[in-house]
Formats: sequence, C-alpha cells, structure tokens
Amino acid sequence: MARKRTSVARSPEYELLGRNLTTARSNLGLSQAEAAEKIGISQGTYSGYETGTRRIKLNMVKRIAEAYGVTVDWLIGTEELIKAIPRPELTLSDLEYDLVVKFRELSDAEKAIVLRSVGVIQ
Repeated sequence: MARKRTSVARSPEYELLGRNLTTARSNLGLSQAEAAEKIGISQGTYSGYETGTRRIKLNMVKRIAEAYGVTVDWLIGTEELIKAIPRPELTLSDLEYDLVVKFRELSDAEKAIVLRSVGVIQ
C-alpha cells in the first residue's frame, strides 16, 4: 500500500530550507525542472524539497549548495549564527579593498564563478 503524502511542511526548519532553496534557484534563473536536472534528481523530488514536504539527506543539501554556489549554512539558515563568532580584524591594502568592492558588485552567479575559480567553493 502506498504511503499517503501530506502537503504540510514537516517543520519550520524544512520550511526555511525550502524558502532558501527557492531563493538560490531563482537567483540563478533556473526553473525547478532545470535545477533538478542540474542536480541529477527528478523535478517532483526537487519540488518536495522546496515545499518542505520531502526529507532531504545531508549529502543532497551539500550537493545543492555546491551547485548553487552557496553554503550549506546559508541553505539551512544557520549562517547568521556563524557570523556571530568573532573574527580577527583585517587591514586591507588598496588593491584588496578594490577587489572586495568589485566582488560585491557581481551577481550571485558571477560570485560563484569567481569563488570556484580560486578554490573557495567546488
């Protein structure tokens, strides 16, 4: 007998993950079908991730984060907690400052390309 699926999200955490998946996908200009193909899953499975009605394994969260050029922490909503950890102050040269300014002007997709090219993300 087939399991009855519900359209109600499993928890607030899954709802947040789903919203963040939708945002990241939209920022790249992808449809759900295109995103699912890029990741290697069915569109129905991917849709369940975005609506929060389908469980997602940790390795899949990582795979999606890499495909979208975002962090797992951002996808699951813990990035703000990580930002609260104190970091040492940095002094930037003029060149470093200019690089940061130019980087901030890039789209999310362009930032992902740059970060991949320097090995910050895969």
